[in-house]
Amino acid sequence: MSREQFQIGPPIGFAKTPTLTELAAWFPMQVSNNNPRVVSLSALARVASEHGVKVLFYVWPLDLEYLIELGALDTGALENSRHVIMEAARKENVYFLDLSDFLGHEYFRDPYGHCKQEGQEKIARKLAEETLEILNGNMSLSKARAESLSSNFSPNSEAARPRFGW
Repeated sequence: MSREQFQIGPPIGFAKTPTLTELAAWFPMQVSNNNPRVVSLSALARVASEHGVKVLFYVWPLDLEYLIELGALDTGALENSRHVIMEAARKENVYFLDLSDFLGHEYFRDPYGHCKQEGQEKIARKLAEETLEILNGNMSLSKARAESLSSNFSPNSEAARPRFGW
């Protein structure tokens, strides 16, 4: 397989508003076990676990409202991909935090998933909280959240409700 098959994101210098086809190609909802990034994630989790290193993996927030508006949100593929990623990272001392539905549309600055300053700060605070929980040896929300991924994202959830006036 070529490297281009696994490129994530638009080509460097791409400046126009993407079409639905372009977004789907750059940010695939469906991630498989043989994706080189998933394979690398699994290897990193295994090595960290073997050496007793605590690691926190997280899924970056998605602008679910924008994806719903475009008709590009495939909840089945998203859930399957979250499961693939979670299973790849499931090892001792490895924690997983799913932030895919953590931010509303107002926290994103473009269609590519880049956050405004407020969104970056909200993510940083959440990661800091999780990291402290892990370092203090508490049952982390990230572990509990990883276990509850099978609860499935619902298009009727708060995260999926479009907000108007953007």
